[in-house]
Parts: sequence; structure tokens; C-alpha cells
Amino acid sequence: KVELEYGHNPNSTGKTKPGENPRVYTGGKKFIKIDSDHNKKPLQGAQFVITDGKGKYLVEKAGKYSWKTVDSTKAADLAKDSDLKVITSDAEGKFEITGLKYDRLAGTKYFLKEIKAPANYALSDNEIEFTINDSSYYTDANAVTPTPADPKEVDNKKITIPQTGGMGTIAFILVGLALMAGAFVAIRRRSV
Repeated sequence: KVELEYGHNPNSTGKTKPGENPRVYTGGKKFIKIDSDHNKKPLQGAQFVITDGKGKYLVEKAGKYSWKTVDSTKAADLAKDSDLKVITSDAEGKFEITGLKYDRLAGTKYFLKEIKAPANYALSDNEIEFTINDSSYYTDANAVTPTPADPKEVDNKKITIPQTGGMGTIAFILVGLALMAGAFVAIRRRSV
């Protein structure tokens, strides 16, 4: 219902209405947080924020989305920013985002950034790229009963601490002692 008035002369302007109502396409994406080293065990409690890949992060206020530039992209700083939209994996490792605007022809790329890892797991430093398009949430959105698209797997690794006291440690100590003894003998010969 917009009417555009145009022209350089205020006494003689033209008026026009858009030929077709503008359309905005929105879609979503489903994810599942897993541990691939343990038979794709679903992981609960991972938290993510969404970025457009151009330095802006998704904010949700009163049910409406907007984008904001942040001062720091470190996970700890992003976790403290109460404005950002945070999505969390449930007991089945599942989480999703809906309502993101996308280009109908090419789709639109977005990125997940993990700000909190599941208990006993390492925080991922990598942003996870995903695309929103006509088939990212449902494979056939126009069907009477749409088929949900498969969730994108987001893998995680358990925190591992190097073991101490094993045979590798003993061999390393013996090699180190042999090198030190050789250096000591070489120094003694030079001074004599």
C-alpha cells in the first residue's frame, strides 16, 4: 500500500505504486549436538548464538529479530551479552532457529557460534556454517504434510587430559637424562 512520489520539480511530480507487494521469505534450520566418538551420543546444554558472518549477531526483543555489532566475539563475552538470541540443545541434543530472512534464489548463509559447551566437553572455536532456503527446515514446505529436513550435526569432542606416568613418560625422561649426561661429559672435557 505504498505510493511513491517522485520528481525534481515540487509543482510537477509523478506518483506510482509498486506493481507487486514486496515479499520477505523466512525459514529455519534444525540441528543436533552430538559426540561422534561415542556413537553420535546426543549432548544437552550446548548454547549457541547466530551471526551473519559480517560481524553482526542476532538479537531477539519482543519476538522480533534484529542484528547488532558486538565489541568482542570471544565466547565468554558473547555469553554475557543478554541482548543476543541464545539457542540451547535439549536432552536429545536438538535445537533449532526459525524466522531468519533468506534470499529465495540463492539462500542465505548464517553461522552458529558456540558460547557454552556441554558438561565435560571442549568449547568449539569454529563457527558452523548453515544455509536458510526453501528446503532447510522442511524438505517440501508446500506439501499438505511437510517432511522435516534432517538436522545438521554439530560435533563435539570430550575434554582429554594427557595421561602421566605411562611408558611414554618413562622413555621421555630416560632420553632427557641421557642428553643431560652427554652434555655434562662434553662440558667437563672442554674444561680439562
